[in-house]
Amino acid sequence: MIRKKILILGANEYQTTLIIRAKALGLHTVVCDPRTTVPGIALADTFYNVDCFDIEKIVAIGKKENVDGVVTNSE
Repeated sequence: MIRKKILILGANEYQTTLIIRAKALGLHTVVCDPRTTVPGIALADTFYNVDCFDIEKIVAIGKKENVDGVVTNSE
């Protein structure tokens, strides 16, 4: 079975619940964040150290990973 992939922009404390819930739904989580010390990194299936505002890089990652959707959470 091929798991659906979701690209999550950000890995800070606001995204950790989002990452956990996506994984609980059986999604493969691809997470991007420019920082390397945020808590969501340990939760991600795949992590990219990239600025979430760098649209070209985010689109390239989305294509490379063949993601099915993109989301963020900014409580």
